[in-house]
Amino acid sequence: MTLKILVGGYTSIITALLYTPNGSGTGSLSQLSQSNAGTNPSWLALNPSNSSILFANQETDGGSIWSFEINPTTAALKKKSAGSTGGNAPAHFAVLSGGGNEIVAANYASASTIDMVLKSDRKTFSSTTGPMITYTGSGPNSGRQSAPHPHQVIEYIANKELLINDLGSDKTWRLSRSSSGAWTNSGYIQHTAGSGPRHGVTLDGNLYTLHELSNTLTQRTLPALGSSTASRLIATLPVIPPGADNSTLFAAELLLSPKNCMYPTQYLYATNRQDTDPNGDTIAIFSLNPLKLVKHVRTGLKAIRGAAIGGPNGEYLVAGGQNGGGVVLYKRTSGGAALTELARYSNLSSGELKSTSSTPSHLYNHTATMDFDNSDFLLISTLSMDDKDTPTPKQATEPPAAQDPTPTESTKPTFSGKPDESLMDFLQAIQKLAFDQDRVSDERWIAGYVGTCLTGDALLWYTTLDDRSRNSWFRLRKALVNRFPPQLGPTPTLTSGMIPMRHASTGPMLSPSFGGPPIPEERNPNELKGRIEIFAPEKNLWLGYMATLYVNVGTICGVGTDKDTANLVTFVPDQDGKPFQLSHGNMTPADFNYPYMGVALDEPGSTQVPQPSIPPFPYLAPPAPQFTGYPPPGSLGCSCRLGCPIPPSTLPPMSSPFSPAVQPVQPQPRSEGNEVPTWSIKPCTESRKDARCPRASKTNSVWEKAAAAVWTYDPESKEMGIVWLNDDGSEEKLNFFVSKPTPGSFDYNTRLFLQKAQDGASVVETSGDSAPQPQKFPVKLFFVPEE
Repeated sequence: MTLKILVGGYTSIITALLYTPNGSGTGSLSQLSQSNAGTNPSWLALNPSNSSILFANQETDGGSIWSFEINPTTAALKKKSAGSTGGNAPAHFAVLSGGGNEIVAANYASASTIDMVLKSDRKTFSSTTGPMITYTGSGPNSGRQSAPHPHQVIEYIANKELLINDLGSDKTWRLSRSSSGAWTNSGYIQHTAGSGPRHGVTLDGNLYTLHELSNTLTQRTLPALGSSTASRLIATLPVIPPGADNSTLFAAELLLSPKNCMYPTQYLYATNRQDTDPNGDTIAIFSLNPLKLVKHVRTGLKAIRGAAIGGPNGEYLVAGGQNGGGVVLYKRTSGGAALTELARYSNLSSGELKSTSSTPSHLYNHTATMDFDNSDFLLISTLSMDDKDTPTPKQATEPPAAQDPTPTESTKPTFSGKPDESLMDFLQAIQKLAFDQDRVSDERWIAGYVGTCLTGDALLWYTTLDDRSRNSWFRLRKALVNRFPPQLGPTPTLTSGMIPMRHASTGPMLSPSFGGPPIPEERNPNELKGRIEIFAPEKNLWLGYMATLYVNVGTICGVGTDKDTANLVTFVPDQDGKPFQLSHGNMTPADFNYPYMGVALDEPGSTQVPQPSIPPFPYLAPPAPQFTGYPPPGSLGCSCRLGCPIPPSTLPPMSSPFSPAVQPVQPQPRSEGNEVPTWSIKPCTESRKDARCPRASKTNSVWEKAAAAVWTYDPESKEMGIVWLNDDGSEEKLNFFVSKPTPGSFDYNTRLFLQKAQDGASVVETSGDSAPQPQKFPVKLFFVPEE
């Protein structure tokens, strides 16, 4: 995959680099563009709600933050707005989550932080700001700690607070919101005197802090605000390589790798600066639990200020040298415990920074950083250049109109929600535009653009949506289809091999009138909402989230590593411990009639899928695959098939809307090894409450046997479970398993399924004449409330 890298620093430009793989495991870095970016853009950050918007600080007296629009093709920047930080030398800022309309900046030279507000477009600064918070204190290092120097703003979402690392007073300040919503100083964590806390990260109730002056990495507990428990120091480790002179080196950046199926183990990466070794500065890699140094990686860079982790699974790490070496891109290997160089770009001229009379020279010893926001952009601010070496910046101009794929106002697609408008045409136009802009995978950009295309009733409805729906094209598209359902047309004419698309119902979907927003639903106060994480205890691996996966073999429920596309579930735990139903989000239009996540029994011995002739019935689902090796519907030859404690002989045969030609084939004897009942998690209707078939549900397959009221929840451990009602009325707990994909199928998703405890450990698959290799392993499901 290609990767765009934006490089800032103590210059007047931001440079865009492009990484292009060469097919042999490495690649090359080349310059895409350069854009004017003011003065000293030493910290860069994307808007979490719209990755086409970049923010860069102006680290000068009378500091400010500028916003830019990023050209998706050239990565050139176009300035949109500027906001004052109310202080001098803003070294760092954080664009807060929850809408991307709030920025908190830290003024290093003025010992203050300020809350800056963005307008609804999330790129224009409002004149309204929150109160300025000033800090007091000092440290024993008179040259660097004569006054407070707030150096970083960390959004600690778990505790709904901000952490401000103060290099000057050896403190991490803790900010919380007051009843008015303004940030207020609520205390601090004291670090070792003279250590100079610079950057940090949080994980599992711990604060990891990189100290610039002592060149150490510390781990501390992070108790809740207001707790009587003080922060406890757990570990302190040096970050510089053995034998290096501690007095001449200065630690700079600290990164925490993401956790996913590709990289289930997390690591910390700390950069060092000003090493005299001819092979350049090092990046120190640390493992967690316990905190331990893994290795040092020599980079060939001089004064590594910034580094960032990025890529779809966090597989890349990029770093830059302020005083030499350029920019180097690594691949994280050995599960993240090592770095392998992929490409290096050395054409950015470097040199010692020249301080000015109004800016003390020591100011430049602690800034420059990098960030990544799960887009195709890596952001790095590391470089300084001598005036004589600085290339002439290329003005960030827009491409000519004939080449710019962005539509003009006259050709821009619009949608107002009127009955005579086609939502399908509008969605198709948006998809084509995203393809032309090379933005098909940028959910936030598409969703943000669609917001500018809505008018009339559709715009009024749009303003009632929550931020998650407005910031995700996946969610917004589903909400549009649900709110403004396409009108059913005449029966389609089928050609050979075509299967008619099934609508969400057999008739037009009912929806509120177009005149106003939908009526909000009343919510049960005991209702829980969140996601389900999947963990493999035997392997001690976090695999990802439960997600509905749409692959080449159809719809399955499995493991997804993207939190935004994971199933957002809601449920009300039963006070008596009885199985309950669990509703799910992330639905496609075809799932609107199946709002619950239940289980469906897979038929053992499925060996072939005949393709029957489909009669031209409009908007009906095709019949389910006709498997061999099981009795047809109505005979119920297998226990635990329908969750119905009624003797099979008393049940009437199932009816079908299709001709006898497409009825299931006659039962055949089952072969040995085909008798293990296996269940899959699928969208279902509500479990029926009539006495004949309690808990039975329907899926989009007319032949499937399923149940929705099967879930259990342990409020203490947060573990989710499944209980199946057998035909004889007994209940049995099922165990979860994950199967590895087979070659030639879906190569990045894994299927989630269930089996009885006594069956789960008995089945293995073989590969050729090798020893039997397990193709599945047990997992546990845990509920994680939505933050």
